[in-house]
Formats: sequence, structure tokens, C-alpha cells
Amino acid sequence: MTELTFRKIGNNPEVEAILLQELCRSDGIDDAIMSEFPGTIDTYRNQPLESATTRIVDRYSQDNSLAVGDIAMRGGRAIGLAYSGIADFQEVNDSEPTIGINVSAWLSSTYRGRGFGKQIIQHATSRAVERSGDVYIPSWYEKQVWTSIKIGNIASRHVCEDIGFSVSGLMHDDPGRYLYFLDRSE
Repeated sequence: MTELTFRKIGNNPEVEAILLQELCRSDGIDDAIMSEFPGTIDTYRNQPLESATTRIVDRYSQDNSLAVGDIAMRGGRAIGLAYSGIADFQEVNDSEPTIGINVSAWLSSTYRGRGFGKQIIQHATSRAVERSGDVYIPSWYEKQVWTSIKIGNIASRHVCEDIGFSVSGLMHDDPGRYLYFLDRSE
């Protein structure tokens, strides 16, 4: 299997904006990806290069510790994204949301079934774990690494379980998704 390389978003915003625009305009962006990441796709697919570059600078600059994104590259071509950021999660029975480090990843449908999705989610998870050691994140809950997956997305659920996530329950604001936490007890 070919190993992917990852390009950190924010190092060269003009080049990364071009890569993300190409990725978001590709034939591999299917309805499932559009429904998961509509704001991201629309921003890079439909905005002028200057706007996409500004979004990268605003969201992924050194000054913003809330978001870490990496473009998954194969042979010089962008094929997906790995992301982690501070975000709320709330289980169905919780009365209040809790802040944690959210992991998300997506892969162009053109490249599915080749093990690239697992590489991307592993990369996003390892970046989230690195961030959980940040002294500016004050409590255990805020250091909790989590993700959510649509109930019917069996492949992603298996990948997350293989790399150490455990299902906790359904999401409060979207009961069609499972909430997963990374088990770091080992």
C-alpha cells in the first residue's frame, strides 16, 4: 500500500488554497462528503482564490490553536483532509455540552477501499493526541479526543475502532451519529 504524505495547512496558504480548490472540485467529492463538510467544500470549491487563502490564514495560522488541518497527498495530488480542533460534544443523555478535541477526516471517493482512509484518520488522531498535551487546554474533558460517525458508515466505524476509539452513545444534537472517544488507557 502506498503511504500518504501530509501537508500542514497554514504553512503556504496560497499553494494550499489551490490544492484544496482542486480537491473540492474533483469528481471524487460525493454526496456523503458534501453532507459532512458542506461549509468546507463550498468555501474551497466556489470562492475565489483570495477568499480561500484568507480562510486558511484565519483558520490555520500559528495564532489560532483551535484548528489543525493537513492535506492528504498522494503523488503530488490532494486526495483528502485530516483535521482536529476544539469543539463541543454532547451525548443524548447529557444536559450540557463538553469541550474536547474533535477528530475528522475525509477521503475523495475515488481513493476509497485502498487503506487511505485509515491513514488519514490515524494521522488526524495522532495530531489530536499531540494537541491534548497542550498546557493551554485546562481540563481532562477538554483533552478528550472524540469523533462522531454516521450510524450507517460501517467502514469508518471499523477504522476508528481498530485504532482505539470506543463508541459511547448517540450524539445529542444528531442522534443519527455515534459519539466515539479515544481510549488512551494503555
